[in-house]
Amino acid sequence: MRVRVECYAGSRGDERPTAVVLGGTRLSVAEVLDTWYGTDHLYFRLRLERGDELLVRRDEDGAWTLEQLVARR
Repeated sequence: MRVRVECYAGSRGDERPTAVVLGGTRLSVAEVLDTWYGTDHLYFRLRLERGDELLVRRDEDGAWTLEQLVARR
């Protein structure tokens, strides 16, 4: 599922997600839990301020997709 991700843009471009927009709702990122590289993409495991965790993927063309959502209990 395609999503819009807002990022902190440091000296190397979009370095760290700061918010994710799902269904028109902007959700702030509280913490980046993990980051790793795939063959042509970058993964981020995020904890949102409301407690949910997301796994998002950024392709080399800059497109973001939601790979997994774990809702807070």
